[in-house]
Amino acid sequence: MKPIPIIIVVIAVAAIAGSILLFTPSTPVIQPSDFRVEYARTGGIAGMNEKFVIEADGTASFTSNIRKPLKEKLDAAVFDDLKGFVSRNIDKVPATAIKATPGAADYFTYTMTVKANGKAYEFSWVDEGVAQTKIPETLNLIQSRVVIVQESLIK
Repeated sequence: MKPIPIIIVVIAVAAIAGSILLFTPSTPVIQPSDFRVEYARTGGIAGMNEKFVIEADGTASFTSNIRKPLKEKLDAAVFDDLKGFVSRNIDKVPATAIKATPGAADYFTYTMTVKANGKAYEFSWVDEGVAQTKIPETLNLIQSRVVIVQESLIK
């Protein structure tokens, strides 16, 4: 058997490595199982306890101690828009755990857990009027988008 010249082996290995690099995505690919939002609102004078969950497949569920529960599949365009917005902006939100000013009463506490971009994020905060610190603007924007989707389902 004739030995293969080393140059041919080096070229073959380089070609294979180059092909692998050419097809490796430069940005993370969001797999369907790599997205989830859980948003909760509790408190207030009525003692509200609501939870809105959006699963990776676009299924949304809502539970509440004062409103009717529901579970349904989001419209694909609505889901894709929300998923894209959250995935693009979630890394911009600093770690957030904002408490109420001592003595504050009749306010809501919010929590949001997000799974996106291969990471998990957790945030908790209270109504802006009683918050000890400013609520990050990007968190407010994400919360607004989630609430718009939630309210459109439970109208």
